[in-house]
Amino acid sequence: MNRARRKGAIQVLNELLSPVTASTFWSDYWERQPLHVVRELPVWCSELPSIDDLDAIISLMPPSGAEAEGLRLVRAVAGRVEDSSIARGPDGRPDVPAVYRAYAQGWTVVVNRLHLRSAPVARLAAAVADETGYGIGVNLYCSPARSRGFPAHADGHDALLLQMDGRKTWQVYPPQYDLPLEDSDVEIKPTELGEPLLQATLARGHLLYVPRGFIHAGATESELSMHLTLGIHPTRWLDLLLAALRVAADHSLDFRRTIPAAELHNPATRAQIGIELERLFQSISGGDVAAHAVERVLSLPPHLTPQAFDRHFRAVERSGDVRGATMIARRPGLRTRVVREENRACIVFGAHRLRAPLFVAPALDFISSRSSFRVDELPEVLSGSSKITLIRRLIQEGLLTIAEDGDRTNHHFGAVRESTDRPRQP
Repeated sequence: MNRARRKGAIQVLNELLSPVTASTFWSDYWERQPLHVVRELPVWCSELPSIDDLDAIISLMPPSGAEAEGLRLVRAVAGRVEDSSIARGPDGRPDVPAVYRAYAQGWTVVVNRLHLRSAPVARLAAAVADETGYGIGVNLYCSPARSRGFPAHADGHDALLLQMDGRKTWQVYPPQYDLPLEDSDVEIKPTELGEPLLQATLARGHLLYVPRGFIHAGATESELSMHLTLGIHPTRWLDLLLAALRVAADHSLDFRRTIPAAELHNPATRAQIGIELERLFQSISGGDVAAHAVERVLSLPPHLTPQAFDRHFRAVERSGDVRGATMIARRPGLRTRVVREENRACIVFGAHRLRAPLFVAPALDFISSRSSFRVDELPEVLSGSSKITLIRRLIQEGLLTIAEDGDRTNHHFGAVRESTDRPRQP
């Protein structure tokens, strides 16, 4: 299924995958085969955390709640993952010297959801999410020499591994279960692994792509390894089908009725249950249901990708300087959609929405469909002064920003490139 890329979107994947192009990645590798990219660490990666930043990342982790569980100490033992408890200081934060000791004893340090703890990582995740339209989560893995953090395993998402320090050797094998879901319980059969499709030693700057479901295992040898894993979490047909069922349940009492327990346990009634299920499935067909299901999927809160930390207070301060010729850019990582109500229209981004009179909807559609534009390019449903007022409001609400130095994008990773609409991926 081809999807057109938003006009002006940054080709950050070209930089992440270079010298392989993003178009080659989508056509030849995505969900098909692993890829090992050999190159020096790109200059833009200097913003990203290295092992020298790991002390601060661990020290500043929150003392309690779900985010406190983002730190793990793991090692592979007899084909399984062993976790070590995290000692904590009087304030509830991780006891960093205890983490040092565990690391020295061969434990791998894992920092999950690094995009919630590092501004440069958040900007990278947001830029990749903005280009792909998929959720992006970033984890950090730091392993001492002569260690293995995880046994051979398969993930329910695609992964890009960016080597930041040291070296790690990987073997990637074909899947034993194609395209698993995130919660699929995939049992790896070690005796059936066979020869690896790819064996590669990642050095600083290298990148490894592991498609969803492909079995992989990594280990260090004579030196440490630290890498960032960008987990790519796409929308699947199952997600859309589940959303369609919820839409149907909202509008039809049949989906909300209770099945008598006796019928479920009675073998004689199961054939009738199958007939009724088929009838219910047939009732959800149609363009209206599909459109509402897509709307529901788009309205789900982005639990993976953060909004980029992009120094927005300066743009808010400068919002009063906006004029018709001012170049405006969408802030990375923010998905938008326009909803029309009875006499109002609103533009939705993240957990926020801005309402306006219905006649403003074409201008909101224009803003939602572009990564960058000039203020006076907005549709003529608004006067010149009204265009400026709307853009200033959306800057102050956090959706838009003033493009830096006249560029058509606000990009923190490498060269800014002008782009055109083209098919992005199958």
